[in-house]
Amino acid sequence: MSCCNGPQKRNKQSGAKRESRFLDRVMVSDEIRNERYAMCKVCEHYTLGICSLCGCILSLKTKLAASQCPLEKWTML
Repeated sequence: MSCCNGPQKRNKQSGAKRESRFLDRVMVSDEIRNERYAMCKVCEHYTLGICSLCGCILSLKTKLAASQCPLEKWTML
C-alpha cells in the first residue's frame, strides 16, 4: 500500500508547483492588471466592462499576459 501513496503525494506537490509556474507565465500581477484596467476604463471604447473594438471582457483580458490592447495602450507597461 505504501508504494502507491508515496508517488501520488509527490505528484500532487510537483503538479501544484507546475501549475503555479504555468499561471505565473499566463497571468500578470495584480498591479499590472489594475494599471491595464484603469487605462481601459478611461478609453472611449470602454462600454460596461467590454472593449467595443475587440469585444473582450476586460476584467479577464487585462489579467492575461498574452493579451494586447487593440490600440496598443498597454505597450508602456
